[in-house]
Amino acid sequence: MELAESLTLRHMSAMSEITSSLTIQPGVEGPDLGACPCCGGGRVFGFAYRDGRPLGLYQACEVGLPGSGEAIIGVTIGPFDGMSKPAEREVLAFTFPLKGSPRLTPTDRNVPGWSDLDKQGVRIAADAAPVHPRLPEFIALAEAAMAQDVRFLRGLGNGGFVADAPSAGSAA
Repeated sequence: MELAESLTLRHMSAMSEITSSLTIQPGVEGPDLGACPCCGGGRVFGFAYRDGRPLGLYQACEVGLPGSGEAIIGVTIGPFDGMSKPAEREVLAFTFPLKGSPRLTPTDRNVPGWSDLDKQGVRIAADAAPVHPRLPEFIALAEAAMAQDVRFLRGLGNGGFVADAPSAGSAA
């Protein structure tokens, strides 16, 4: 079943409410970031805030060789303070095409070029995603990242990520 088919009206209403309160802050690459070490493809990461409070983070990378046309975004939601533990957070990954309309499909794959998502929080299996109560939050964060992080905007328009630092106007 397609993810879109599994969303109820309640989920769609919740996503609209969540999305309107999200702010995305693209992560700034350092010397250890940029191109993926395994394939040379672009990769991006950043943080999400709801009503000014930390909500989670995202990290994405092209799948396979650069120009393959597909990417994975891993979304981690939960507390990120000095006292929080990975067991208090949840992680869901989606694949999506780099051209055309981004269609998020839950996946059990890890995001290439990043540490294992399972170390960041409790992993939600792809087959459990359609009925997970926080699915609207995961979708909203992924969609907000793809809409607000200029590196996604460039990548989706050109068939691949641009792994440079975000422009000053893209961070909220």
